[in-house]
Amino acid sequence: VINTESFAVEVTPGEIPSGRYDTVMSKLAVSLGTNRCYLSRTVNGRLGYSLPAYINRCRVYFACRMMIENPEFTNNYISECCGFAASSTFNNSFKKTTGKTPHVWRREAMIVKANTGKYEYDVFFKDLDEQVLEKNNQQT
Repeated sequence: VINTESFAVEVTPGEIPSGRYDTVMSKLAVSLGTNRCYLSRTVNGRLGYSLPAYINRCRVYFACRMMIENPEFTNNYISECCGFAASSTFNNSFKKTTGKTPHVWRREAMIVKANTGKYEYDVFFKDLDEQVLEKNNQQT
């Protein structure tokens, strides 16, 4: 979900265009009825992420959901579905966001799911949001 004072939009994996970030940002801006520079400034100001970093974060979030909800899907398939141009980009973005490779994250998540019957991947991303908000508060 991209939520700012100016606009709010819920993004699903299929709605995040794949490809180069300048193209992705332009497509998102057009779909929101704004321009790329305004969208980028607004996301950065409100969320503390650059727009490309936020897009990657959304893609990794959707990848985590797909890993849990569809364990039969391969990482390559998930990578493509979430808009990553290459599996190496997916692996690097995933590790940068979660601190773990997709393989390790999936294995640990499936153990938690097997033991508890669920996996709350939203908690991980909520914690990341809280860290960003705390960082932003310290800077002001």
